Amino acid sequence: MLEALSKAFAEVTALRGALAKLRVEDVEEEVSQCANCHEYFHPKMNGENSCQYHPGMMKFYSCRSCGADPYYVCCMKCSDCCKGCRIQRHVC
Repeated sequence: MLEALSKAFAEVTALRGALAKLRVEDVEEEVSQCANCHEYFHPKMNGENSCQYHPGMMKFYSCRSCGADPYYVCCMKCSDCCKGCRIQRHVC
């Protein structure tokens, strides 16, 4: 767990450095929307753990974690329990 936190911290530090180098005009011109999580992102700021989404479809039954309706078939959890069960780079 400590190794994963160290890796995430290093990635955040690298992204902050990249953000500091960007001009506002660059960000506004090249912003794209991710096909998976539907968040807007800049290609220069697209890290390995930037996108978190559910690849499965939503079902209208009880979530396996909290009992809420509806849940995703990929992980059997709702969006309250899990923002996304897949983590990767953003995709245009």
